Amino acid sequence: GAPRRNRHRRGNGPRAVITDFGVLVPDPRSRELVLSGLFADASIDEARAAVGWPLRVAEYIEMIVPPSTLERESLRALQARTRDAHARPVSIPA
Repeated sequence: GAPRRNRHRRGNGPRAVITDFGVLVPDPRSRELVLSGLFADASIDEARAAVGWPLRVAEYIEMIVPPSTLERESLRALQARTRDAHARPVSIPA
């Protein structure tokens, strides 16, 4: 497609899209999303079945390892702190 700047849009668009099956990145020329990373428990066929277009696959696919126990615990703790912070009333000083 035409570059974003030709369409009066700010920014460069997405750098990556994280999905349930892996990571899609825009092709540098066409900007079409291409499968570049696959989670360990997913397959290319599952990825293709999950999208609504003929999904292209990068020449090299990164196999993405599951997060460690520490990484999962850290993310869960961050989510809990964020949820708690969002539940508190906001007071803006006059």
